[in-house]
Amino acid sequence: MADRVLVSPGKDIWQRLDDRRVRYRLLVAGFALLMITVALIGGFVIGTTGYGYAVLFGVIGVVVAVLVAVRPVLGVYILTVNVYLNLSDLLEVNLGIPSANKWLVALIFVGVVANHIVLYRRPLALGRAQWIIIIYGVLLLIGALQAEEQSVAVAQFTDWVKDFVILFIVVQVTTNARVWTRMQWLLILSAGLVAALSVYQIVTNDVSNTFWGLAKAPVHQITSGFDSTRVTGPLDDPNFYAQILLMVFPLALYRFLEERHLTLRVLGGVAAALIAAAAIFTYSRGALFSLAVVGILVTRERRWNPYKAAVYWVAWRRH
Repeated sequence: MADRVLVSPGKDIWQRLDDRRVRYRLLVAGFALLMITVALIGGFVIGTTGYGYAVLFGVIGVVVAVLVAVRPVLGVYILTVNVYLNLSDLLEVNLGIPSANKWLVALIFVGVVANHIVLYRRPLALGRAQWIIIIYGVLLLIGALQAEEQSVAVAQFTDWVKDFVILFIVVQVTTNARVWTRMQWLLILSAGLVAALSVYQIVTNDVSNTFWGLAKAPVHQITSGFDSTRVTGPLDDPNFYAQILLMVFPLALYRFLEERHLTLRVLGGVAAALIAAAAIFTYSRGALFSLAVVGILVTRERRWNPYKAAVYWVAWRRH
């Protein structure tokens, strides 16, 4: 039996705090204590005031904030769905809740830095591309300080800061293939959801129900002198809606072609079919062209014989 090294109690405590598992347990314990405190205060406020819904959303916000601070990757998942479904605008229009995207990005950024420095004790990853973008941002700042139109220059620099922070977060969080796969599935499920709602509207000819803004279908111009219903999903423009659908279409299609699990393969195929149908129902010429291009590229990549498929289809039709 190996000899045990005796250390002083105080030194032993600090050595234990250096253990990543112990630090993580302390974070979990602190989170549990915070949730108990929030629940007690929330119960008191709901019972004594008429701000029940405000307290409810406040508690949910606190829970999400703590979870994102502890696990920034959860914030990236939330941000992915939030941006794709345009939930911030929908919540602001339907419920009067102001947009929280900027606060969410800031919280994820703080969580990423804190996790790297405090919990995992590893340096932040900054590659050559990130340093080039930082140099570009410095040049933008110098130009903003000397520009005549200060408001325009400051707005451009602010946009750069926001975009760089999002890039920084993605680079730091997506350190393995599982995170990328989960983000792809979140996009596929989000696109499949809005596409299913749009297809439902067209098939049932019921466009009065917008599903809280996730499935809009106003009347737009299709050709000169001809207007008709065109699905726009959570957006206001059918062409932009077709673009965000077709961005996800190849991801869903390849999940159908290459996924090992049958359930996930079926889910990917159903999502791909719904996305393609919804893109067609936007009546966007660009969407139809893009679908054709994707079909040609996939056929060449998979080395399918379209002539043989056409022969089989004709034979099946005659039979």
